[in-house]
Amino acid sequence: MKKNRQKLNLPLDNILLDLQSKDMDDSFLKFCFLNRDNISYSLLYQITALKLKGEETDNNSSRSIKIKELRKKILENIQIIDQPITQSLIVSEKTVKELLSQENLTSGLDRFVKKNKLDVSSLWIVLTAAISAWKNKIRIDEDDTAKSTLERLTKIKKNVFSNDDIESLLAKELIMLDSFCFSETNNSTAEIESGILDGLKLLVCILEKLPKSSYGTLLGEISEFYNILLNSKFGIKSPSMTKNSIQFSPKKITTDSRLAGIKDLSFKN
Repeated sequence: MKKNRQKLNLPLDNILLDLQSKDMDDSFLKFCFLNRDNISYSLLYQITALKLKGEETDNNSSRSIKIKELRKKILENIQIIDQPITQSLIVSEKTVKELLSQENLTSGLDRFVKKNKLDVSSLWIVLTAAISAWKNKIRIDEDDTAKSTLERLTKIKKNVFSNDDIESLLAKELIMLDSFCFSETNNSTAEIESGILDGLKLLVCILEKLPKSSYGTLLGEISEFYNILLNSKFGIKSPSMTKNSIQFSPKKITTDSRLAGIKDLSFKN
């Protein structure tokens, strides 16, 4: 496993060499699985930029084709790897809707929860994402409906995860987030073990693929918290996509626009 793990903050060329060295499908899938937390939106963005740069210069078309095929292969394998959590999140979204429809939010909610680690963690993600999204909505436009929904969601999460049997199945990274990121008290991040970073990074990579309207606020909060931890534990600052070193000029669009040909005939009168 250690041999197949990437080192932190490798240059893009090294990452591409690592990925391209896994010729066999099984080997490539295993490599992607062990490095799922490193295959982020930022990495895919850089690979896409590199592909477009190759298409622009057109000096090395074979390299551009290889990068394009590599990106496609990565996405196909990520879809396979993420399938269990993706399906579990869909089920959890339905569960949250059922929970919201219950009149009694103080007891008996645990009967809606599937008692396994994946589904319990998925339910936490969906509930916490919904709470973050509604809090953000209230900051922008406060109304009674938003307040009521937020209160119900908060109560549901508190009551569900106050059950010891359910909480024992919750991933330790999510328990830590509740204590340090989403807690009203200011706890020192110095107490957090550095090993938790890989789990947080994986969570960020999963959230990046989900609809921004539902999970975008949570993604932003956890990404910011992860970057703070990364800097405090290792002195590493997360790379910004706006400072991406791969620059290219988009190809000129030659297709005629119908809209461009529309003229206001009233000016001719």
